[in-house]
Parts: sequence; structure tokens; C-alpha cells
Amino acid sequence: MTNQEMVLDMLERQHKYDRAIEKAHEIQISALGSDRLKAALLDEVGELNHAMKSRWCWWKKSQEPVDRKQVLE
Repeated sequence: MTNQEMVLDMLERQHKYDRAIEKAHEIQISALGSDRLKAALLDEVGELNHAMKSRWCWWKKSQEPVDRKQVLE
């Protein structure tokens, strides 16, 4: 799979996921407003950063190894 195909696949999966979220929560994501979407994105990036902490937190020797399943979630 080429990089372009991977990005297109990711976008299609995101679209399907967004529709499922909209249906499950009876909302329209596009109507949430940019501030709420930005906050949600920042929260998700924060969760990813925390899950990857052992890759960048070199000074903390007790950090757990990266849990691939958690990162992909």
C-alpha cells in the first residue's frame, strides 16, 4: 500500500467512525463548533503523547514501555 493509499484509507475510516459517533450520540460533529473540536483534538494528542511517554521521557527510568494497543486505541 502506498503512502497516498494509506492516507486515503485512514480518512475513509475516520469518516465512518465520525458517522458512527454521530449516530450513537445523536449529534452532528460539524455543528459542535471549532473550539470544542480543537479541545477534543488536543485531548486525543495528549493521550497519545502520554501513551508514548517512554519514547521521549528519557529521565524517568520507571516509565512503562509503550503499549501498542493503547497507542492504536
